[in-house]
Amino acid sequence: MRAIQEEKCTALIGAPIIFRDILTHPDRKKYDLSSLVFGLSGASSMHIDFLRQLENEFPITRMAQAYGMTETAGIITCSMWAGDNDDKRRLSSIGQPMPGLELKVVDQQGKTVPIGAS
Repeated sequence: MRAIQEEKCTALIGAPIIFRDILTHPDRKKYDLSSLVFGLSGASSMHIDFLRQLENEFPITRMAQAYGMTETAGIITCSMWAGDNDDKRRLSSIGQPMPGLELKVVDQQGKTVPIGAS
């Protein structure tokens, strides 16, 4: 938090636990985090209640959830949540593929499943 304040960081990138640790830290209000405008979370999903808490208590105005793997050399999909109040979409989508990627969802036999299948 000291680094965010001193360096005027504009983005916070990390797993949801990083956001939670800052949000629940007893000294959080002692630091000026107003420079933060963008958050990118990955490694695990973020529950809608926690996302709302972040939106209410952090200065972040744009939040994204990303999915990727080390084996794919980075982010595969990204979902932006700027001003979006559709909770179902937030929780049910892994976002859009990054430019230049083609994705498909397959079943246990490796066959492509139709859009909307679960």
